[in-house]
Amino acid sequence: MRKSRKFILTVLITVGVVTISLLVVAVWVWPYCLFRKAVVHPVPASVKRIKADSSFGLRQHQYVLQFRINKTDLPAILATRAFKEVARVKYRDGLLEYGDAGSPRGFYLYDVYEGEDPPRWFKFRTSDGFRTYVVENVDKDFYRADLLLYREDIGQALFIEYEQGGRTALHLRIVFRLLGARKARPASPPG
Repeated sequence: MRKSRKFILTVLITVGVVTISLLVVAVWVWPYCLFRKAVVHPVPASVKRIKADSSFGLRQHQYVLQFRINKTDLPAILATRAFKEVARVKYRDGLLEYGDAGSPRGFYLYDVYEGEDPPRWFKFRTSDGFRTYVVENVDKDFYRADLLLYREDIGQALFIEYEQGGRTALHLRIVFRLLGARKARPASPPG
C-alpha cells in the first residue's frame, strides 16, 4: 500500500512538472522563437509582450503575432522586406482585407463561421488607427502576404504571415523526414 502511494505521488509530481514546463514553452519561449523566425532576427531591444498564434495545413500556414515595439525599432522590421504602406485595412468576422477599396485583397485569419475563434489576446479593431504595411508574393499556385500593422500612440504591432500553396508547412516537412519520405530529385541532364 505504501509503495503504491509513493508511486502515485511520483507520477502526479512528474505530470505537474511536465505540464508547467509545457506552459512555459507555450507562453514565453515559443512566441519569441516564432518572432525570430517569421519577423526579424535578432529581436529589436524594445520588443516586449510577444503573443503568438498559428495554424497549419498541408500547403498553407499563417502566423499572427502581437507585440509592443518602440517607433525607433520599427524600421528594423520594415527593412527586412519590401513593405509598402496601404491606406485601407479592414477586419470583420475573421476576414482581414487590405488595399484599395476597388480591388481589395484578403484572407481569413480565423474562420468564425466554422466556430474558430481568435485567441483571447487578439484585440484588433480597424478603427484603432493602425498604419498597415504589406508585402505580397503572388504566383499562379502560390500566394504569400506579410502584413505589419502598427499603432504608434501605444506602440502596439501585429505581424501576420499568410502563405497558401508553395512549400509544405514546416511541421509536415519534419514529419515526412522522420517517416523517411524524401523529395524526388530531378533527373540529371543528359550528356
